[in-house]
Amino acid sequence: MASTGIAAAAGLALPALTSVALSHSEKPQRQRPIFCPLKLQPVISRDIYQRKLPTSWRVTGAIQKEQELPDEEQRISRDLATMASSADFPLEIPRPVTVRNIEQAVAVAKKSHDVLIIYAVPRDRPVLEALASPDKWNLMFLRPRSGPL
Repeated sequence: MASTGIAAAAGLALPALTSVALSHSEKPQRQRPIFCPLKLQPVISRDIYQRKLPTSWRVTGAIQKEQELPDEEQRISRDLATMASSADFPLEIPRPVTVRNIEQAVAVAKKSHDVLIIYAVPRDRPVLEALASPDKWNLMFLRPRSGPL
């Protein structure tokens, strides 16, 4: 009877011992996070407004002269570099692309990027709509104080 009791106890304990042994040897390994760089494409939508006599032709916040564009590009590049250096994940940010018409906007929207950052200097609705692809993330940045106006 003693041998039967020992055999029964061993039979009951065997599955528990087996599962404990297997749980230690087959511990699932968690995959470490994969950090792919987030690809941003900055784009400046711009147009120089032409003076129209007897009308109010200047638009607040817009670039008024061709010479103002390099200054704005430098400000944007500097802001993006600061953002990239403070991010805790890798960012891939090329130089800003300047877009002046719908064809250029369509070409930029088709490029390989994850996020399009649109710096909308003029309010040119057709160009902005061509830039904002519904298949990708689009952010529009409006500078509160962009220039003399």
